[in-house]
Amino acid sequence: MADPHTRAPRRWLRLVLVLSLALNLAVLGLAVGAWLRFGPGGHGHGHVESVGAELVRALPRADRRALREAMHGGPEGRRPPAAALADIDAALRARPFDGATLSAMLTAQAAERAAWQDAVQAAWLERVAAMSDTERAAYADRLREAMADRRERHRAPRRESR
Repeated sequence: MADPHTRAPRRWLRLVLVLSLALNLAVLGLAVGAWLRFGPGGHGHGHVESVGAELVRALPRADRRALREAMHGGPEGRRPPAAALADIDAALRARPFDGATLSAMLTAQAAERAAWQDAVQAAWLERVAAMSDTERAAYADRLREAMADRRERHRAPRRESR
């Protein structure tokens, strides 16, 4: 028989433990994010851009403009980010919490992003395929130069030996 003087853990104690865990994870996330952004040497090199950004930036201006128009068009039926965020907010506040619903929302958003990325990639490839050999070689030169500049920007300064 259970001891009548032993009380079940209080609900507030469970809430405090969950909030403590959430705060610890947030601090850990900030620390990892800072390390990824500024590197192990502590030298800030700012925002690290994707290779895709370099691929677009190296295109001729007219091609960049056409690709930008294709990117902003996005997949048909795409919901505005504010609507998706409102749905996530509602799912986070729902009682009882339904993790499966939130997971389905995130999976749907990932699928939308993937479809958008596929459309942009196809538009980029179409632009590159339409280039002449000379234009494509000049594009490759600009891309190589941009990547070399990128490596140089993100290289940590050398420490002087004493």
